[in-house]
Amino acid sequence: MAVSADQAISTATALAERCRRLQSENWSLRQHRGQDLSDLQLLAARLVSFTTAGAHLGERVTDVFTRRGWITGRTDP
Repeated sequence: MAVSADQAISTATALAERCRRLQSENWSLRQHRGQDLSDLQLLAARLVSFTTAGAHLGERVTDVFTRRGWITGRTDP
């Protein structure tokens, strides 16, 4: 079964539009992920400031901080 030129052009146009939409969605997701990371870093910094005031972070929170390489305890000079 032969595909007509019009069908090929129509299919190519639809695929190109789908590709543009997916690229746009990908860009949007990357932007949101970057903002989420910034927000989480800010929250982590705030939590660490509480520990310097004597508050105790839970074990799960401490594990996450350790996994990320964030210091959760006081460092005495």
